[in-house]
Amino acid sequence: ELRRIYLEEQEKDRVATTERNAATLIQSVYRRHLDEIKCKNRRIEMGLHGRLLMYLERFTIDGCMWTFVKSINDDYLRFERTIKGVIHREEKMAKTFVEKVVKARDEEHSSAWNNYHSLKDAQSPVITKRTLADAKNIHGKASQDDGQ
Repeated sequence: ELRRIYLEEQEKDRVATTERNAATLIQSVYRRHLDEIKCKNRRIEMGLHGRLLMYLERFTIDGCMWTFVKSINDDYLRFERTIKGVIHREEKMAKTFVEKVVKARDEEHSSAWNNYHSLKDAQSPVITKRTLADAKNIHGKASQDDGQ
């Protein structure tokens, strides 16, 4: 009988120890899980932009989520306006550049045609007729020389 009582007490001690260890194990696992979440959040926080961290700090102080969201939204709107302005300016500059290039090419083309026409007109019909007559005389003499 003493042995049975002794074994029962040992079993109770073992169960109590197991329960204590189980509670400790559960607490340990849960603390590890919380620490992993904290580390993950800290890594995310370290990667955030300084401006967003400023808004986040304000949010942690006053706790108003909608003010936090509005601040971020205002930044997005300002960013979009800036981008639209840059795109508009770039398109305007590109259009101006293309217009200048096209105008310069048109002027060069017109100038080339004007030079061609002025050179063509510089050769007067008299010079052209005299040149043709000289050419006929040269050929005529050559053909007459062949006939003699």
